[in-house]
Amino acid sequence: MVDKNAITFSVARVKTADHRGAVSVAKIEHVASGFVAFAYQCRLEEDFDGAPRAYGFNNPQPVDPTANPDTRLQRGIRPLDHLGNATSPYQNFGAGSSDFAWAGLYAATQAFATKHGFSIDRRPRLGARRGQGLGQPGLFPAIQPASGPAPGYFVSTTSAVADPKLPAWDQRRYVSATEIPYAALASWWPKLFKVHLGDFGLAIRPDTGSVSGFVFADSGTAKVGEVSHKLLEALSPREGRGTRNEHPTLFLVFPGSGSGISERVKYRSNPALQRYVSLNLRRLNSLLDNGSITVFLALGADAARYQSLKSRDPVRGDIAARYRTIERALVSMGFVPSTRLQMAS
Repeated sequence: MVDKNAITFSVARVKTADHRGAVSVAKIEHVASGFVAFAYQCRLEEDFDGAPRAYGFNNPQPVDPTANPDTRLQRGIRPLDHLGNATSPYQNFGAGSSDFAWAGLYAATQAFATKHGFSIDRRPRLGARRGQGLGQPGLFPAIQPASGPAPGYFVSTTSAVADPKLPAWDQRRYVSATEIPYAALASWWPKLFKVHLGDFGLAIRPDTGSVSGFVFADSGTAKVGEVSHKLLEALSPREGRGTRNEHPTLFLVFPGSGSGISERVKYRSNPALQRYVSLNLRRLNSLLDNGSITVFLALGADAARYQSLKSRDPVRGDIAARYRTIERALVSMGFVPSTRLQMAS
């Protein structure tokens, strides 16, 4: 019989992975209070979607500048990410294939762009025709105008919308990867565990104690670990690109936590986002033996490993060190432990 006043840890029934291999997801539950969260540990992939300077392409000889006057702004473009990362399947733009779709930037036909008063980059190799139908015109990247946050760069999109009143070709509509710590929502989250875009979570590097709240603001594949530049920077602020994403990172996910909160709060203000994450974490403060969650996280959010640990036995070595580091991170976000792990001398 389940003790409704106990915090339980169980393996969630989903198969997932990060870019290195399999990842196990666990369910944390306290039946009496209604608290539910999900936890896992994985390595990361950097996402620049939604950042004004995410994607762009120098254009020394504009195509049809009369119809697309903002092509004159495509000088000195230094994008944060390779343009191929905004295509499906991946394109290097050397072979000249048009059998691809844009994913991660806004694209349109010339007729649509002209009708709505924005410019596109009509260089032939940028015309995506996958899914357009035989004889239909290709879709070309929209260019940010002089009044945009990054004139001359392409309009980079996210699945979540920060300002739904703005048109789809306006960069300010989307959630910026360089301003907001976000994660990409794996495809199975909504159906299996009622986690949706706009819900909150907490990420911790267990080796350093770096911690940040985050919001789900983009969509991904079935994998976990895709996070915004801002979240990766918060967790590994002094490391170079290419190495900081390989550190195992703990995630706590709070299902339904974004319900009823406005887009501007969730997707525009990092301080406000952190406060909402803290409020969700503080729900644990009234629970007896909430220190068991720290133990669980110190074991890599591994439910089977936690079950095999004898709770009264002192813990030594790396686990004890991780426990202390993770507890400090949780406390910095508002967590108040009611119990602490017995440490070996």
